[in-house]
Amino acid sequence: MIEEKTKKARILIVDDEPANLALLSMLMMDQGHSYETAINGAEGLEKVLSFNPDIILLDLIMPGMNGLEVCKTIKKDLKTRHIWVIFMTGQSDGDTKFKCLQAGANDFLAKPVDHAELAVKINNTLKLREIEEFRIRNQVLIETKNSLEEKNKELERACTELKDAQAQILHQRADSRSLRTLIRAWRAPSISSGMN
Repeated sequence: MIEEKTKKARILIVDDEPANLALLSMLMMDQGHSYETAINGAEGLEKVLSFNPDIILLDLIMPGMNGLEVCKTIKKDLKTRHIWVIFMTGQSDGDTKFKCLQAGANDFLAKPVDHAELAVKINNTLKLREIEEFRIRNQVLIETKNSLEEKNKELERACTELKDAQAQILHQRADSRSLRTLIRAWRAPSISSGMN
């Protein structure tokens, strides 16, 4: 069996329990991910801006600003709304999950966190982000191609207009030469007859 290469991520862990932070930090280090930790929601929001994570592992229940408020703030901001938020919670009831989804959650992990499940979710998230980035790059390429095709049509029209203008100028020059030739021819007999 060919083992799939695990991609590395920038992960922000926000949890008010130091034991959870230590455990999750060790997991991130073992998997080779870059990570930062925050002990509360306010610190988490500061680190979102300074660390620019790919994924946030966010505790739901924290003193002060809870996980729902943090998630809503992240998802409202155009600069951070793309960040994948995985809630970590001991509450797995439907109402809690619904509130998390309304706040903008992308996924859930039950506490205590299963290490293998976390690794799979991180890997799947990175794959999804890669697909989304590919889709966006592809869309940009399509838009660029369409724009270039339109510019080519404009250039072709301009070239046609230029060729038509050149042809008209050449035609006018030819008419002008013909006219000069006619004038010379008309004057030539008068000049010749004046010499006689």
